[in-house]
Amino acid sequence: EAPADAVVSSQGGLFVWTPPLNQPPGDNVITLRVTDNGVPAQFASRTFIVTVLPPLQVGISQDGGGSVTITALNTIAGRRYRREAKNQLDGSAWNVLGADKIATGNSVPFTDVPGPQPQRFYRVAGPLAP
Repeated sequence: EAPADAVVSSQGGLFVWTPPLNQPPGDNVITLRVTDNGVPAQFASRTFIVTVLPPLQVGISQDGGGSVTITALNTIAGRRYRREAKNQLDGSAWNVLGADKIATGNSVPFTDVPGPQPQRFYRVAGPLAP
C-alpha cells in the first residue's frame, strides 16, 4: 500500500510522496495499483521500495583564525552537496561558495573565511544529482 499522504496524478500517473519529518528512516515497500473504467475493468500493479534516510543536518564551528567549518551530516556517499551563504536573511539570493563536493561517507566538511562581514548565514544544499 502507498502511504496515506501519497498522491498519484490522474494525468500521467506520477507518484509523489514527501515523507513527513517524523517518518523514521528505513525501507518502505509500496504497491501501486491502477484500474481503468473500461468494461471489463483492467488493472496493473507495481511494487517498489522507497528508502527514507535521516534528514540532512549541518554543524558549524569557527576557529580562532576566523575560518569557519560547515559540516553536512547524514550525507549519501556519491552524491553532491553545495555550500551557500548570504550576509543578511532577507530576500536576496543565496551565493554559492566554491565548488560542490561529492560525499565519500556520511559527512562532508566545507571551510570558509567570511572576511570583514560581522555575520554570515550558511546552508548546505543536497543531495544533488551526480
